[in-house]
Amino acid sequence: ALYRPDAAGSLSPGRLLESDAGFQKYDPSWKEKAPPLWVKLKFRNSLSREATYRLLVKSRFFNRLDIHLPTATGKHRLVHSGAKNYDAKTKLGHNFVYQVELPPSNDAVLLIYVDTFQDSLRVLDMSLFDESTYQNHRTTSYWAFGLYFGAMLALIFYNLILYLNLRTPGHRLYVAAMVCVIILMGLNSGLLQNILPTVLQQRSPVLLILFNALTAAATARFAQVFVNTQSYTPRFHRIISLTIGLNVLVALPVSYTHLTLP
Repeated sequence: ALYRPDAAGSLSPGRLLESDAGFQKYDPSWKEKAPPLWVKLKFRNSLSREATYRLLVKSRFFNRLDIHLPTATGKHRLVHSGAKNYDAKTKLGHNFVYQVELPPSNDAVLLIYVDTFQDSLRVLDMSLFDESTYQNHRTTSYWAFGLYFGAMLALIFYNLILYLNLRTPGHRLYVAAMVCVIILMGLNSGLLQNILPTVLQQRSPVLLILFNALTAAATARFAQVFVNTQSYTPRFHRIISLTIGLNVLVALPVSYTHLTLP
């Protein structure tokens, strides 16, 4: 892989694809502190037919992540995965999934512009799978997710039945908290994100922020009722209530603003 710092993000992708001028080898210090930069990966397809691979990029919050994917025609397809510019895409587990097509008996270049929130390349974690390996990985992942979500749904329905019979606030809040958890995990694992309408897929990072906040609030409120903090530790109870209020107060306006942006 070759790298070229570009703090302003103003370099032309077309020229970068054509030439290696200005690129350099990896600098180990970028694991701790890295400027926004271009990453250039080269592939060689020695087969006499088109080869298809799957690029998996670990799901993280990026200021900007532009990926120029090679196609079988020799041209490139641009996809965005940044905070302000996010395209609908397939997701598997904690990975974004992109299709990489290599022309027969030819070279191909993958070009990525990355600007991380952490100013570090440590969060840029990528893997490349051939189609059969990817499908096996996908099947294994869905089996694991199925077991997890099956157990969660069983707990939700069990406590919902208890609430309908006993009408206790603890069971009601447990159901609310677990519903938030299962939606959050569904978005994070890609199971829900892949079936959302395109307009919501494009707001997927914001939905994750929103349901993180709602999950934390609902879980904390359940803990208050379950432990009865109001009776045993009233001061701590007020601190938790204040934290819940601030958490939701910050998350809701931010989520609403981003969800309504064109």
